[in-house]
Amino acid sequence: MVQSQYDTSTNTQNIALAERFDFSIQKEFRDAYRHTEKPHVEFKVDLPDTRYIDSAALGMLLVLDDHAQQLGGKVILCKPSDDALKILQFANFDHIFDIR
Repeated sequence: MVQSQYDTSTNTQNIALAERFDFSIQKEFRDAYRHTEKPHVEFKVDLPDTRYIDSAALGMLLVLDDHAQQLGGKVILCKPSDDALKILQFANFDHIFDIR
């Protein structure tokens, strides 16, 4: 499950993910950001409940990063669970994304 909300006061698109971030939510994840076309938007992907991330999900994050860069924005991966952080670090995503 993906929840998404745009905050006009901070120009931030918040995307919250459930326990599993995998190919089965690809359409939901894409729909959570694809209509956001604001210049310099910040995409915050909240991962505190996420325990599993597959390779398709890693690819989805890269596509989101491309979208953000086209808008002059950025992606921040927020509060990843220990399991999610290990996966992100193993994939060297800590060198690509700002993880807070």
